[in-house]
Amino acid sequence: MAAQSRLELACEPSAPRRARAHAKDVLPGWGLPQGLVDDALLIVSELATNAVRHAGAPAVPDSPLHGPLRVPLCCLTLLLVADHLYISFYDEACNRPPVLRRAPDDAESGRGVALVDGLTGGAWGWQPSSGKPGKFVWAQLNFVLSDPQRAEKLRSLGVSA
Repeated sequence: MAAQSRLELACEPSAPRRARAHAKDVLPGWGLPQGLVDDALLIVSELATNAVRHAGAPAVPDSPLHGPLRVPLCCLTLLLVADHLYISFYDEACNRPPVLRRAPDDAESGRGVALVDGLTGGAWGWQPSSGKPGKFVWAQLNFVLSDPQRAEKLRSLGVSA
């Protein structure tokens, strides 16, 4: 069994704030250690920021030939399975995979993927979406349950520890 939460968003500048607020509301209720929640919030912020930066755009036509304008979409998914927390962020930019690189010391951006890599110990990646344009960028955080109350909370959510 697993606990899951999803939040669909317009891929616009408010998306990282809204995604982080959603995760901040959901994750403590799953009985996760505060340090893990803090790491997860940082990862959510980075994945959402990258989605907005690389997939967010002004409103685009709903179809190539014509149609109403629409804002590109993105989606945060949080999934708790046993002692793993998966964070996934979907965006509509299928041609822009995340790249792990070293940013110059004086750069104001470009460290997000390296941060995710460091927090997850390399347990992250991406894959193209099937059935619709876009991609999923995911990260996995592992943790150990040592507090009997946390274990009971996870069992109450239907998550086997």
